[in-house]
Amino acid sequence: YIAANGVKSKRPIAWCELLLGNFERSIEVYRQIIAASAKVDDVINLAHALLCSGDVAAAIEEYRRAAAMSSVDNVHDTLCIDSALLLRLNVDQSLLSLICDILVYGQEAL
Repeated sequence: YIAANGVKSKRPIAWCELLLGNFERSIEVYRQIIAASAKVDDVINLAHALLCSGDVAAAIEEYRRAAAMSSVDNVHDTLCIDSALLLRLNVDQSLLSLICDILVYGQEAL
């Protein structure tokens, strides 16, 4: 956490920016983190920030990337765990359900 530009110091900054509703800043920091050291949780959190910012297509792309890095079940479970937070950040419940369906069933869910 000592290095100001280190990934370890950026993760909590990106998360706090998301919680504060500073979605564009959160997206920017998560992209820096992923460029340096892509981890599944970082990609999922980037997708959350994109979703909250209204960029649904980019969010779905990042959720799919996270699923490719781990599994659809992992991303689905994380979405379920984080759903209360996403709802508080004004993501519509029906949109969350649709994203889960797209992850599990593909574009046919539309």
